Amino acid sequence: MITKTTAAHPKPVFMITVDGGPDENLRYDKVICVAIHHFLENDLNVLLIATNAPGRSAFNCVERCMAPLSRELAGLLYHMSTVEAIWMLMAEQQMQTWK
Repeated sequence: MITKTTAAHPKPVFMITVDGGPDENLRYDKVICVAIHHFLENDLNVLLIATNAPGRSAFNCVERCMAPLSRELAGLLYHMSTVEAIWMLMAEQQMQTWK
């Protein structure tokens, strides 16, 4: 079988999905080098890295929650205790909308 080793163990396969942002864009040499490092370090047979289509971040619940915060905080400086309070309020509001 293709998916088994000679000792009948499953072959290691690793898949990563990314949103294509600048920190994980596969066009950058550093990202490619890190992917190769993970492939070699973990002795993988397959390493798949899939990038979502542009605009798909709108369907990512984490990014949807962050968008209003990013818009409100753009260009502002806050004391850490204020940021923590904002995070707590946002978390409470999000939990209420999920109920």
